[in-house]
Amino acid sequence: MGLNRSEPRGQYAGDMRVGDVVDRSFELLRREWRAALVLGLIMVVGSIFLVFAIFATLGLAFTDLDAFDPNYQPDIDEAAAIAMALFITVVSVLFGVVVYVATGISARAAAHGPEEGTDWSGLAGHSWPALRGAARLFGWGLLFGIAVAVLFGLTLVPLAFGGEEAGALALFLFFGGMLAFFLGAIALAPFLMVLTASVFVDDASVPASAKKAWRLVKLAYWPSLGATVILWLFGFVPLLGSILVPVLTPTYQVALLEELEDLDG
Repeated sequence: MGLNRSEPRGQYAGDMRVGDVVDRSFELLRREWRAALVLGLIMVVGSIFLVFAIFATLGLAFTDLDAFDPNYQPDIDEAAAIAMALFITVVSVLFGVVVYVATGISARAAAHGPEEGTDWSGLAGHSWPALRGAARLFGWGLLFGIAVAVLFGLTLVPLAFGGEEAGALALFLFFGGMLAFFLGAIALAPFLMVLTASVFVDDASVPASAKKAWRLVKLAYWPSLGATVILWLFGFVPLLGSILVPVLTPTYQVALLEELEDLDG
């Protein structure tokens, strides 16, 4: 699986360099430009539609909106507001699922595509495995999100006892938990990259992919983290950052997975 390599590998950090991952990811991107184009178009069109849907539903909820009156008090249509929230939620979830599937197609094409690149019919052939992978990731992600929400909710329990000390404790636990979550997300980012790639490329379950990712990333953790940070830096490109990162992510994930598999032998 992956591209043939003729250049010498790194001589440090488990014999894998950050540049190895970056080089391979862009080689895969050049080869599988069709999949990247599809994903980019989905991101652009989907984002525009989502923004339009939000503004349209806001207009339905605030029927007497007068943005030029500083003393304006909106007359909110409660039924329309509830419908707005439900519509935006459904649209956002559907958009996320489509992006996940397109990401899976791009990842599978990068891992399994021929040297001349996957043609349009070949991309369609990856749709069903990509949909299965997206469903697995979405399901586990939903469970994780619920667990995190419950944990953060528990940090506010001291507020039920009242008093300044209880409030200070709740704030400490809440913001301490936020900091721990942020640092943990950064530390586990390479692991999550490889896990996602394995779910799509190997058509494997999330637990099986998690075990594989944990074993592989330990072989070269710091280069893996460095490569992940470089991907994040593309997000700071003016105007294009929010599109570049999702488009680059599938080939980046596959490149990292393949480099670590090469290292593992």
